[in-house]
Order: sequence, then structure tokens, then C-alpha cells
Amino acid sequence: MPATVKFRGSVREVEAGTRVDEVLAMLGLSRESVVARVGSRLVTEDYRLRDGDVLELIHAISGG
Repeated sequence: MPATVKFRGSVREVEAGTRVDEVLAMLGLSRESVVARVGSRLVTEDYRLRDGDVLELIHAISGG
């Protein structure tokens, strides 16, 4: 069973075992631009996705 990645309304599947930093690279995102969450838990870029995980990437907003 693959893991699911959600970002800005799009959904894609990736293989279980894929690290969050690999997902970010696939999407052309930097770690500083998003917050990564699996369920209600924040995860770091070295987290390996497991079967059935749903990774949500939330765009970090900054301003001044």
C-alpha cells in the first residue's frame, strides 16, 4: 500500500519508505517553505513514510 501526499489541493501517491525530503525534492519545494504533517503529528524531513500514511504539506506563510 502506498503513502499519499497532499499539497495545495493535489493528491499523489508515493512508495512507502520514501523520505519527506525526497517528496519535497520531487515537488521542487524547500524545507523552509512547508510544514510536513502525518496525521496530527509534525514530521521532519528524514521521516520515512509508511504504508497508508497521509503526508500533508502545508505552505508556510511569512510576511512583514
